[in-house]
Amino acid sequence: MNARNSIYRLFLLSLLTVISISCSKNCRFEICDAPDVNFIDGIHFSLNLSDFSLSEEDSVFILKFNVDNTDEYIDSVCLTDVLPEFILGYWTPFATYENPSNYIYHILSPASEDLFFEIKDVKIQGKYPEYCCCCYENVIKTFSVNEQEFNYTGSHEALELLPNM
Repeated sequence: MNARNSIYRLFLLSLLTVISISCSKNCRFEICDAPDVNFIDGIHFSLNLSDFSLSEEDSVFILKFNVDNTDEYIDSVCLTDVLPEFILGYWTPFATYENPSNYIYHILSPASEDLFFEIKDVKIQGKYPEYCCCCYENVIKTFSVNEQEFNYTGSHEALELLPNM
């Protein structure tokens, strides 16, 4: 009977080992940090002030408009502290969580007539692959800047905003 118990225990131990190894490769059993969805789905821009004859003291603004009404902006933010790069995402640069797809954005500076960009037709979407809480990925990231279309799906590269773009 002792030999039977030993074989039974060995079998259970082997079975538990196989189960734990297979589960460890499945993320739903792992504890992990939440991915930065705003960074992954966000549209990254860079802006070199010297390209527009601006100094660090000059202000650069993003104005947010409803897609169906560009007569009055509904929110604004000054980018002076975050240049030369910024992210247009769910939480940035504005303080509230909103999907950027619902808005049109104007980037401008009162100090330079050359600095004006209209960002619209924003479509962003991401997803968590099945059974992976740590593996968020961007699946759609398209937008237009001054009527020029861009597809940055899956990219974290910054689009450099240039004069006469």
